[in-house]
Amino acid sequence: MSTCVTTKLITADELKVRLTARDEIALLDVREAGEFGEGHMLFASNCPYSRLELDITKLVPNRHAFCVLCDGNDGVADRAAVRLNAIGYENINILDQGMTGWKEAGFSVFKGINVPSKILGELIEKAERTPRITPDTLSSWQEEGRSVMVIDGRPFSEHAKFTLPGSRCIPNGEFLYRKDSLLNDPELTIVIHCAGRTRGLVGVQSLIDASIDNPVFALENGTQGWALSGRELARGQVSEPLPEVNADIIKQGAMTAERLAALHDIPFIGADTARQWFHDKRKTTYLLDVRTSEEFETRHFPGSVHAPAVQIVQATDEWIAVRNSRVVLIDDNGLRATSAASRLKRLGYSVAVMRTEFEALGAWDTPEKSLPEFCEFPNMKEISAAQLKANKDQFNIIDVRPSSQYREKCIPGSSWSIRPKLDQLDFERGANVVLISDNPSIANLAVLDLQEATSADMYFLAGGIESWGEIGGELELDSNRPSVEESIDYLYFVHDRHYGNMESARQYIAWEIGLIDQLDNDERQLFQISLEEEVTHG
Repeated sequence: MSTCVTTKLITADELKVRLTARDEIALLDVREAGEFGEGHMLFASNCPYSRLELDITKLVPNRHAFCVLCDGNDGVADRAAVRLNAIGYENINILDQGMTGWKEAGFSVFKGINVPSKILGELIEKAERTPRITPDTLSSWQEEGRSVMVIDGRPFSEHAKFTLPGSRCIPNGEFLYRKDSLLNDPELTIVIHCAGRTRGLVGVQSLIDASIDNPVFALENGTQGWALSGRELARGQVSEPLPEVNADIIKQGAMTAERLAALHDIPFIGADTARQWFHDKRKTTYLLDVRTSEEFETRHFPGSVHAPAVQIVQATDEWIAVRNSRVVLIDDNGLRATSAASRLKRLGYSVAVMRTEFEALGAWDTPEKSLPEFCEFPNMKEISAAQLKANKDQFNIIDVRPSSQYREKCIPGSSWSIRPKLDQLDFERGANVVLISDNPSIANLAVLDLQEATSADMYFLAGGIESWGEIGGELELDSNRPSVEESIDYLYFVHDRHYGNMESARQYIAWEIGLIDQLDNDERQLFQISLEEEVTHG
């Protein structure tokens, strides 16, 4: 790999100062998800080297932004810098000694994922005294016949895995948007839960801020609290579709959005301003559409990225990597966007809301590529499962699927690897290579690195591992490879907390509650919320 890249080293001390300044900075941890989750900097966004070019344009849309890359002091950041420079990122800096240098400097390290959003949820609960109830209380209310609606505030995909019995899935933001279709009885009690704490707390507080008449509570510790109380969770549930909205509901929601915007000092902007900001490379601007995926896919603003309201608040670091950037949240009547904006503002972002009647804008000619053009490699050939089976001895088979999938089933004799580890593979130079992946984009990125290690022809297994099984190819099941230590793409951090391990659930809840205490003074000031402020419910 060529190293003719203009990059600068930045020390941990220098980075610490920059993180508390007002200038833009994108802090990108290019380690894999498992490594990142075991310990990272507070406002780092995970942009794994294995997915680098696929994720970077969403995380850092402005290629002039000041970027700092962090690795495990193993050279991966240097390799990432070469790749980013090749696609036009101009201001790349590398943290000297990576996380090793950061830890040796004595600065805070946080386990888990979406840490800033979780800390914000905990701070909101303390500042606003968000009402919550225990599983025992909810259970007794239900036994008494009290009128209670239990809402799962997570996305449908998470709800289907496990939820409270009788719970209905209406993701945060969508409940507020559709509340007038749901709340005909002011005596109906609303209980919102998530898997742990944050989304339940934020969901409840968003309804309180909107001044709904109904009593509303968060279920303490969510599904984990329910399971810890000795009660069973429901699995495999298919929730009802989201309630419909009509013109009157949308109009009423717009009025609530205006009140929330005034309360939190959030400006509304038009499409022309949004375009101007987005194309101004002196400052980074994110265009994030907070509506449902169906609404977004039907029609959306050119250049915008789908970021559903529930997730942009819960997992802000997965969309916004540039600190002190501008964020435009796009919506129809602005209610979902304004509610989410009030949270992002407390995370330190300059947030505005763009409201538009999407249907009135007509059809837009906005062709979108599923894969950025710099990741397309027409010279990588496809090979069928039958062809591979007939000539298996002539190939080095490299499986770049997630390690958890490889452990479940793999082709005997294949090697599991991941992009940052490809240079460590021991294969005969010049032998043909077959890549196995359910995601051709990941395989394409792996080819970039493999082509520098071997002059072999590169092939992609058409149909992936499933096609191999369909022709009767032998499969190794329940492999013990790669080991836990080698599975750097998988976060084992209390991973079994939802599947009966009560000790893991207790550890996770303690971790979440304890996040605030890990903040140093500089980090605490980055959250624009005071625990001493008076409670305001609008």
